[in-house]
Amino acid sequence: MIAPVLDCLPESTSIEIAQQVVECLADDAPLPCDLPTGDPSWNDHYVRAIRKYKEQFRGSPDLKRLLPIVAERLYGRDIHWALELIQNAEDAGASQIVFVFEDDAVHVMNNGAAFTAEDVWAICSAGHSAKKNKIGFYGIGFKSVYKLTDVPQIRSGVYALQLEEKIYPSSLLVGTRRRMRDARFSLPLNKEGRQLISRVIADLTRPDFMQLLLTLDSLKRIRIIDKVSGRNGQFYTAVIHRARYAYGGGLSYRGDLGRVR
Repeated sequence: MIAPVLDCLPESTSIEIAQQVVECLADDAPLPCDLPTGDPSWNDHYVRAIRKYKEQFRGSPDLKRLLPIVAERLYGRDIHWALELIQNAEDAGASQIVFVFEDDAVHVMNNGAAFTAEDVWAICSAGHSAKKNKIGFYGIGFKSVYKLTDVPQIRSGVYALQLEEKIYPSSLLVGTRRRMRDARFSLPLNKEGRQLISRVIADLTRPDFMQLLLTLDSLKRIRIIDKVSGRNGQFYTAVIHRARYAYGGGLSYRGDLGRVR
């Protein structure tokens, strides 16, 4: 059992707590303490502790078979990764999500709840927890981004990391401005991603794509910014007197064929 702790602890204590937290999460045990998230080194210590734990299993034959199945066979659709990030934003209580497409990367932002230590663990995992959270069941949902990228980057709250080979995290520099509500994903495009990007943008900017919002409760706006070919779109709901309504059966669509400058 971990004793209660305070923020801004000495470096050695922060390292020890990070290791203990990873052990608890690996055993699906609750975290019995407050984490030292006010310590500027916490992100680096915690991500390093996860990486150290994961490295124990790098040579596992089962793991080598599992990850290709998760990232490739289960997510064959070109836009499945986008649907997963939309669902993650919905689960995090976000009211809007923005997709920005560039020649060499896709950036996705939502204003949902910032990541917790449990969320960071889940996004680095594939099957450690039976709990469904905003990273998706078993942490598998996020793995669909590997259709586009080899090294996704995640920044949310006090955490910043990139994932290599699907489950091995490395810490990134955490900005000085830490938002209580946000998650930002940067997906540098791999070769397959660059080949797919035009088709993905076309699918996401179709007016009938907005019907997805009918299945969501929290998200009110999906925005697509296309800096590749200029096909932009916004999908949003209107809420008046607690009732979702408006143009065309509850949803409205605004598309812009002009290039973003």
